Amino acid sequence: MRLSFSRLIIPAAFLLFVVWVVVATFGLRKVRCEVCIEYLGQTVCRTAQAATREEAIRVATSNACAQVAQGMTESLRCAETAPTRVNCDE
Repeated sequence: MRLSFSRLIIPAAFLLFVVWVVVATFGLRKVRCEVCIEYLGQTVCRTAQAATREEAIRVATSNACAQVAQGMTESLRCAETAPTRVNCDE
């Protein structure tokens, strides 16, 4: 009897864990923003999803700056640059 009990509990626990991970991952991402940054003569647009509009804009800006900036100093300067376009879907 103990063998069949563990055969049921282990897969059920694993399935519950997978469901929890999927719900937690997709449940947090409610806002999607596309941000375009012009830096050093280049324009790059990136999209990000997050729980809040501000966080989505920050992540998209960071991703865009990673494409055009070389090194930490330029990345920080780029991140402080005002986006040329912000488009968010909530």
